[in-house]
Amino acid sequence: MERTHPACGSQASLPALCSGFTPMTLELSEGPILLRTFREEDVNALYEAVRESIAEVSPWLPWCHQNYSIEETREFISSREIASQGGEWYSFGIFENDG
Repeated sequence: MERTHPACGSQASLPALCSGFTPMTLELSEGPILLRTFREEDVNALYEAVRESIAEVSPWLPWCHQNYSIEETREFISSREIASQGGEWYSFGIFENDG
């Protein structure tokens, strides 16, 4: 998938990185709760969470639809690092803190 990198304007296949790109890796934790950016290993868990929530969420979020696929989840997660580089769009997940 070709996209224009918001920081440097280069064309790259996701998740390819250009020289001016620094991935955001913010993590915040308190007790059993961890707030962090999404990672590739989150694909299955996020996909399952979306699929379980379609009936409740789809009236308000059109991307959460009956035919939602794991490929849509992969694309979402792989696009988050580049989206955050514009300084306007950040995506975080809430996880159980294992440490």
